[in-house]
Amino acid sequence: MTSKRKGRDAARQTGRDSRRRKLKDRSERATAGQPQQTRPPARVEKPKKSRPPIARRRLWAYRLVAATVIPIALLVLVEIALRLGGYGYPTTATLRYSSGGTARIVNNERFGWRFFPPSIARELEPFSLPAAKPRDSYRIFVLGSSAAQGIPDASFNIGRILEVMLEAEHPDVDFEVATVAMSAVNSHVVRVVAQDLARHDPDMFVVYLGNNEVVGPYGPGGAFGGLSGRIGLIRASIALKSLRLGQLIAAAGLRRGAPTEWSGMEIFSDKQIRHNDRRLEAVYSHFRSNLSDIRDAALATGARVVLSTVGVNLEDCAPFSSLHEDRLTSADIEKWQALYDAGVAHEQAGRWAEACEQYAAAEAIDAQYADLHFRLGRCLWQQGHYAQAADRFIRARNLDTLRFRADSRINAVIREVAAVGKDGWVALADAEGALAQAEAEQTPGEESFWEHVHLNMHGNYVVARAVFEQVHKMLPASLADKALGQEPADEAYCREKLAYTDWDEFVHTREVLNGFLRRAPFTNQLYHNEQIARFETQLAELDVQMKAGGFVDAAERHKAAIGANPGDWRIHYKYGKLLAEDMKDYKAAADEYRTVVGIIGHSHMGYESLGAVLRALGDIRGMMEQYEQALERKPTSVDALYYLGWGHQKQGRLPDAERYYRRVIQLRPAHAPAYNNLGEVLYKQNRLEDAVQACRDGLAVDPNNAILHSNLGVLLDKLGFREEAIRQLHTAERLDPNSARIKAVLKDILKQN
Repeated sequence: MTSKRKGRDAARQTGRDSRRRKLKDRSERATAGQPQQTRPPARVEKPKKSRPPIARRRLWAYRLVAATVIPIALLVLVEIALRLGGYGYPTTATLRYSSGGTARIVNNERFGWRFFPPSIARELEPFSLPAAKPRDSYRIFVLGSSAAQGIPDASFNIGRILEVMLEAEHPDVDFEVATVAMSAVNSHVVRVVAQDLARHDPDMFVVYLGNNEVVGPYGPGGAFGGLSGRIGLIRASIALKSLRLGQLIAAAGLRRGAPTEWSGMEIFSDKQIRHNDRRLEAVYSHFRSNLSDIRDAALATGARVVLSTVGVNLEDCAPFSSLHEDRLTSADIEKWQALYDAGVAHEQAGRWAEACEQYAAAEAIDAQYADLHFRLGRCLWQQGHYAQAADRFIRARNLDTLRFRADSRINAVIREVAAVGKDGWVALADAEGALAQAEAEQTPGEESFWEHVHLNMHGNYVVARAVFEQVHKMLPASLADKALGQEPADEAYCREKLAYTDWDEFVHTREVLNGFLRRAPFTNQLYHNEQIARFETQLAELDVQMKAGGFVDAAERHKAAIGANPGDWRIHYKYGKLLAEDMKDYKAAADEYRTVVGIIGHSHMGYESLGAVLRALGDIRGMMEQYEQALERKPTSVDALYYLGWGHQKQGRLPDAERYYRRVIQLRPAHAPAYNNLGEVLYKQNRLEDAVQACRDGLAVDPNNAILHSNLGVLLDKLGFREEAIRQLHTAERLDPNSARIKAVLKDILKQN
């Protein structure tokens, strides 16, 4: 039964399959030849091929490009646009200059703009050297700040005396000694100068540097930009200003209250720094790093290096400022002051030992007050205790809170840096020691210094001789073999070669007295009146000598020096000054200044001086040509701007005159003559209200100017303000009672009333 059932089931299944095939065949025949209207098959979703994620490194690369490359590219485009548009100024210390068809390397007159506001920027000492160094010459660069530059007169600086000494010992060698120094700068600036000079085939560098490390650019006691604890940030800031974009940013910042007039050391008077201020450690560290870089920049070119310690006036320069210790109570200070005052009373009475006792008692309470140590030193000196006195003077210098003088740590750093390097390639010149040894009591003072750090002729000679001894030792054998083997040239010989005369002593004494000692911070020093009295006595004695034939004698000495060295532009410049200012021989002075222009035509100095003597000769057109040349080289020259305004005023070009006078006032708001002349120019254009405002603006900065009061009175009278006009004229008469013009104007107005 089972097998039969299985057979029937299989037969039924076979029949069903046969019928299905027949139905399928019939359906296919019925639709043959007709367009198929097939229903689209159901969409089958293919599995998506997943994209691999962006690699993390590539993602960060994209972000880095967006964050850096694109902004940098934009900045580069801005920089290119600024340069193509003529914006900005060259920032290297040197420039190429063509003179008489010869390529020269000269100082960049605008280099200081990189570190100071342009209106008060300091300038590098002018120099001009062949771009291609002659085969038989030996090129030495002397670097530093104002002491190396030779303030108050670069004609007698260390470098020039060194050159005289070298040429005396090696008459067959052409020594090119260029002083590339600038006042108010420090090692942050000099490092940039050295790296630039390294491109110009130097044979030796001499570095006399260190007085301005605290008060110079980027120092904690500086007036233009504070200290950064990281030297990398300072260098980045300096590098930024080498770009036109950086200059644009700096210029935008300067518009917000930049100083407009250089006031000398007064500008730093509120920057007191204690001896234990933590910021000083960064100063010493930066100085070490910068000085090392200067040394290495020289060595990398195959040049030798002489690093000199720095001398300062210890005996005759009191501290500029003193501060008590922070820890003292008011009672401590009161007790200290009583002891100090008692010591002063004994000192003034000449009781030196008693004064020392009182000062020592005050020291037990507060040993950090700089003036106390200086007074102690003076009293010990009077008793003949010179070594002890010297120690006190050194401590007074180190504790001085207005740090214009290199302290002991600065000179220690110089010695450290000089000790690194191969023998025969790096040497130390101990100027500090040489200046001490030059004095019988082993303490440098006014015998070598004009004031705190600037050397007089004798001091410059002492330092130059110390440097010469090291330079001479390191000269290559080819030059050493040509030496005469004699004693170094003495000071008298150097004075003769450089034309240092009693007239120079007279001029320098007058300039230091009026330009330094009668101004802050010198006026705040102990014994200031004594110092002023000494200078006034010396000046009076020199004045007598000058009137008794000193000017004529000085002229003869200058002519002799020029005959021996006609290419020395400094002697020509100095002789021109003597002829113009003291002998009133303007034609001869003009000849000297034309020679100066021919030698250093890249500098504004010769053009300004020539313009001044042509003005004295009445040659207005010639004067204006020279001042235009000066202005092209130094756009911030106030003298050039003022006298160009004056020239246009004389020639009736009043709008041009107004433009120049306003530029003078913009650069130097305290320039009273510019306000006065501007008022006259506006008056002649019948702009009386504007003229009145010019006079009032001038009186705001110079309230005791009699001419401005007088002119304001005249203008007010023209406008009908008679009472105020008379008041202004009375004020003018009170300020200048000997003025016949003011008296006549006042009389005329009173008569009208």
